[in-house]
Amino acid sequence: MSIIMIEPIYLIMVGVVVCMLLNIALLSRFRRCPAGKILVVSGTTTQDGIRCLNRGGVFIWPFTQEYSYLSLTPVILGAELRDAMSGDGMHVDASARMSVVISTEPELMPNAAKHLLNASEERIQSLAHDILLAQLRRLLATTSMEGFSAFRNKFLDTLQENVEAELNKLGLHIVSIDLTQVRVRH
Repeated sequence: MSIIMIEPIYLIMVGVVVCMLLNIALLSRFRRCPAGKILVVSGTTTQDGIRCLNRGGVFIWPFTQEYSYLSLTPVILGAELRDAMSGDGMHVDASARMSVVISTEPELMPNAAKHLLNASEERIQSLAHDILLAQLRRLLATTSMEGFSAFRNKFLDTLQENVEAELNKLGLHIVSIDLTQVRVRH
C-alpha cells in the first residue's frame, strides 16, 4: 500500500481558495439600503415576515428571504370635489393639493411594505386621491360655510389630521396639504 502525501503548500492554497469563495458567496448576499429608498426584507427568518430599513444594510439569507425596495420619492396629487353638500345644506365645489411620501417611521414602514410594495406611483396616487376626496367630503358635510369662512385654518388642520390617520394605515405620510378652493354653488 502506498500513502499519497500532499504537500502542505497545496493544502494551504486549497484552504485559501475555499475561504475566498465562501467570502464572495456571503458578500454577494449583503444588501445595502441606498438613499431615497426603504429596503424591505421578507421571508421566514424575519419577525412577522417583514423587516424594513431606511439606512444601513442587511444580510439576505439564501432560499428563505427576498428583498425589494420602496421609493421615498414624494407623490403629488390634486383632488376636485364637485357638488358636495355642506353642513348647512349648500352645494359646494372644493379642490385640494397634497404631497405624500412613504413614511420612514418604524411603526409605519411595515404598513407600506404590506400595502404598497411593487405598487406603481399611479396606484399610490390613486389611493391617496380617494382618501383625500373622502375626507374632504366628510369634513365639508359637517361644516357650515359660515363656520368655514371664519375657521379656514382649523378646517385645514382637521382635514390634515383626518387624511393623515387614513394614510398612515397604508404607510404614507403627508408632506404638504393645501385647500386651493372652496366655492358655494349658486
